[in-house]
Amino acid sequence: MTKLIGKLRNKLLAGIAVAVPLLATIWILTLGYNVVKGISTPWVKRMGIEWPGIDFLISVVLLIGLGFMATHVIGRQLLAGFERLLMRMPIVATIYGAMKQVIDSLRSFGASPNFKRVVWVAYPVDGYRLLAFATGQFTEPGTGRRMVSVFIPTAPNPVTGFVLAVDESQVIDAEIPMEDATKFIISAGLVPPYGETAAEPMEVAPLPPASAPTPPTPPAGV
Repeated sequence: MTKLIGKLRNKLLAGIAVAVPLLATIWILTLGYNVVKGISTPWVKRMGIEWPGIDFLISVVLLIGLGFMATHVIGRQLLAGFERLLMRMPIVATIYGAMKQVIDSLRSFGASPNFKRVVWVAYPVDGYRLLAFATGQFTEPGTGRRMVSVFIPTAPNPVTGFVLAVDESQVIDAEIPMEDATKFIISAGLVPPYGETAAEPMEVAPLPPASAPTPPTPPAGV
């Protein structure tokens, strides 16, 4: 009976491992579809159009048109003026500013050529390694040391992190593609960075047996 329960548990865990990424992908795609479709759904209902998927198609066309506007001089000026108007509204400015900052961060993450260099940084002491993205180099005044500025992302959200200036000797080229490095960070290390299929299980040394407590020494003269 114990063996049967163990086998069923393993099968259940294997099923969960397959289902979770699949369900998460379906959920994200469905959410994105509904968000895009919702842009034009009220207008489509008012016009009485009942073609399947027409609201999604209209929304995509509107977004493409907005993208064309944002990449041309006149369109950028119009959008900048509209943005300045929004930033003057107290509550709207807070929400819009926060969302715009998040989107800009997601767009810029990995877009710069400097972020294509993935490195290991010996930090906080030698023997430890942090995955980082090299963003630049400079010479430290007074010492003449070559320093490398690195962005160290936090897990599981690689958009946030902190910047360090590290001695060039403490920086090692990781030789990891940007995509694999991002997966390593988002998975909190569960996805190995060098193309291995799964992280090897850690061997935990058993705890030493607990020793019997030493009885207190009686005071002298007792």
